[in-house]
Amino acid sequence: MTDNNSFGEFMEREVYNFASKAGTLASGRVDKSTISNMLSLFQGEADPLDAILLLITYVLRQMGRNEIPRHIGSIFISHLNEIFKKFRDNHEKLRSATQKYLVLMKWIYESNVRGRVNSFEELIQVVVSR
Repeated sequence: MTDNNSFGEFMEREVYNFASKAGTLASGRVDKSTISNMLSLFQGEADPLDAILLLITYVLRQMGRNEIPRHIGSIFISHLNEIFKKFRDNHEKLRSATQKYLVLMKWIYESNVRGRVNSFEELIQVVVSR
């Protein structure tokens, strides 16, 4: 089981970094409705374990339908899998981390910052240097 400090560190670093990378890559390459559907699908499931597994399956489906480019879908799945592995033993933290990832990714996607960034700090630098 994950302790609170480890959860806080993961939330501060990785979820923001994951969302920055995914949101900027998806911007202009994935339809806005697909991003919104990811969030809605997750929020619509009561059990966060089931919700994240359904979400991963949805991303796979959208990749197969060419709605999500393979390289972007692979990144989404990698991030979701990392969150799942980190918090599968604590449903509350799993829900919180996944929800935060999806919301941040959507907001970053909607900010229309495009390119390849690997961290939240890089995202800020791209915006500031414009």
